[in-house]
Amino acid sequence: MGAGIGFVTALILKNPVVERVISFEANPLLVPMIQRTLADNGVGGQRFELHNAILGAEDTGTVDFHIHRDFWASSLRKTAGTIRSCPVPLTSFDRIIGTVRPSVIVCDIEGGERALFCTSDLAGVRAVYLELHQRVLGSAGMRDLFQAFHDRGFHYDQNHSSGAIVLFSKIPNPT
Repeated sequence: MGAGIGFVTALILKNPVVERVISFEANPLLVPMIQRTLADNGVGGQRFELHNAILGAEDTGTVDFHIHRDFWASSLRKTAGTIRSCPVPLTSFDRIIGTVRPSVIVCDIEGGERALFCTSDLAGVRAVYLELHQRVLGSAGMRDLFQAFHDRGFHYDQNHSSGAIVLFSKIPNPT
């Protein structure tokens, strides 16, 4: 989620054990760049789907997405660097989780993590990699996000986290 220019997607698809990657990118201007990144790296094809959409609580039409002059700063928040805004389809995150059944989620959505993960059903997900945006979330938002993962049986995995890049791993049930 938040595929950017497709670098991480291409890296993941280089791993032959990965069955499928489904990417979501809100910025419609990045879709051709993602496709080129995958083509330049010889990956994609049947194991890859790309959706120009924003994941949220429900399927409710479109939402304005603000494209920043620096593509990585584009978001749902209009800022001083916004060069244009465009409507982007809003898709239910829980419906996608229920349909796709991902085992791993990789997410960089510029501060939207709290709204998305604090209400989501992560049944079947074993790991979530996030780039956290504390400047957007604030202290209380960071606490709420960590608490939401804790409440869903995940822990902060310090062995695979660094700075703003955080891995939440599912705690195995003792049997």
